[in-house]
Amino acid sequence: MFREGLRFTLEVDGILEMATAVVSFRLVQRHSVPFVLEVGIASGLFDLTAEDFLEKKAVLTVWQGDIAQRHVSGIVSEVSLGVNNGWQMRYHLSVSPPLWRAGLRENYRIFQQQ
Repeated sequence: MFREGLRFTLEVDGILEMATAVVSFRLVQRHSVPFVLEVGIASGLFDLTAEDFLEKKAVLTVWQGDIAQRHVSGIVSEVSLGVNNGWQMRYHLSVSPPLWRAGLRENYRIFQQQ
C-alpha cells in the first residue's frame, strides 16, 4: 500500500475491505449532537444490496502512511446507489452512532428484523 500521505478506508461488517474504495466523505460533529458521517464508496461488486449495508457496523479510518490517525465508527443508517460506469458501482452511505437507533419511532423498530 501507500507509504506516505493520507488515505482513507471504510470497513463494513460482512464486506471485504479490499472490495471498496473511499471516494469521498463528510463528517459533521457538534457538542451534544450525534455525529453524521456521509461516505461515498466505489466497488467492483455490483450485487451489493441495502441489506449488505444497513444496520452493519462501519469504521472509517484515516491513515497517515501506515499509521492510523483516526477512527470513526457507527452503524450504517442509510444507503443509496450511485452511478454504474460498467466496471464499478458507486454507493453513498450515512453512518450514525449506535445510539441513533434510540431516536427511531416504535412502529419503525418492529420491522427491523424482517
